[in-house]
Amino acid sequence: MTQQIGRYEIVERIGRGGMGTVYKAKDPKLGRHVALKVISGDSDATDELKTRFYREAQACATLSHPNVVTVYDLGEDDGRLFIVMEFLDGEELKHVIAQRKPLALEDKLDLMVQVCEGLHYAHQKGIIHRDIKPGNIFVLRTGQAKILDFGLARIASSDPGLTRTGLIMGTLRYMSPEQARGRVDQRSDIFSVGAVFYEFLSYRPAFASEDPMEILELLRTTDPLPLSEVDPTVPRELSAVIERALRKDPAQRFPDLAQMRAQLEGIRRRLDDEAVRLGQQVSTRLDEIRGLQDRLAARTGEAPEDRARVGTLRALEHQLAEKLERLRARAQRVEAVEAAHAHGVELMRRGDAEGAIAEFEQVLRAVPEHRGALEGIRQARRGVPPAPAPEAPRRVPPPPAAPPPPAPAPPAAARPTPVAS
Repeated sequence: MTQQIGRYEIVERIGRGGMGTVYKAKDPKLGRHVALKVISGDSDATDELKTRFYREAQACATLSHPNVVTVYDLGEDDGRLFIVMEFLDGEELKHVIAQRKPLALEDKLDLMVQVCEGLHYAHQKGIIHRDIKPGNIFVLRTGQAKILDFGLARIASSDPGLTRTGLIMGTLRYMSPEQARGRVDQRSDIFSVGAVFYEFLSYRPAFASEDPMEILELLRTTDPLPLSEVDPTVPRELSAVIERALRKDPAQRFPDLAQMRAQLEGIRRRLDDEAVRLGQQVSTRLDEIRGLQDRLAARTGEAPEDRARVGTLRALEHQLAEKLERLRARAQRVEAVEAAHAHGVELMRRGDAEGAIAEFEQVLRAVPEHRGALEGIRQARRGVPPAPAPEAPRRVPPPPAAPPPPAPAPPAAARPTPVAS
């Protein structure tokens, strides 16, 4: 016999934490899979907990944003409170961090911008998360970020049984100093975002200890090492953004996540521009190396040191060709996304809302937080004509394709030109 909670048929348990147990379930009415979370507690839900649960969960169910998990339903079954959400295919950010996945900085910035987008949207609706941590950020296989469990931390605060299950211990490293003292506003979420991003960028926690009292003391008195010192590959301007989010005084943090998002987007755009510029430089350097190989081939003789130098040149050529290919692919991705967005805007001008939405959705599959596409979909669904198109940005063509490497030639002595990586 299939186990049921409410009308939902349980398929399997997919997670368990301080707030409760999460199941993959099937909605027999709509024929779709959902994620069903049963709220933990020492006993059946009290009237006070039920009241708070419905108030908070109903408020969160009004949120509709690509970077916020969608709430479908909530209810009570045999004394157990549950909440039904969209089923997500991917993994929690805490697993990405635990496995130290080798993600490119640009990809990390994409996720960080999305988290800022979703959380800022909730703040504008008057909802503070209170429990931002890697376990409450989900990364879909498409690269889209989804924020989970809005409002549940506040629900838990009314039931000591929930707190004893480990909710506080799982949250403490990411909790702002003022939240630890019981005072919370949107700037507390900004601190938590900074702590999560610090760990995501460095794969080490900003406040590291297994002793909860020591963590509280670190939160109150100690600033983490700047990220650019922990990992020299992190740009100083990015390190400065995280440092500002982690200021002890809430007034010294970003006033809202829109400003933090804008700075992260600026850093990402500069990295994209740098990718195109470096691609052109690498292509030029490849030409220099191949010219040097031609000169070596024209010489006579074959000393052992000549063979070694040619081998070094060919290895360097291979490395540069791989780097050039990665840079070219990124430049082409940027071009394709902007072309699809421009086509969507043009379709809206022609009155083809359905076609425009399809183009904007294509953009969002590549860049889930693309603000132009998100706004375009909202306008298309409301039947609002698009704003006048801005002046088309100057497009930098992708670096030219690298010619095939020359055939092996008799080497000769020469000093290779040093190449910056």
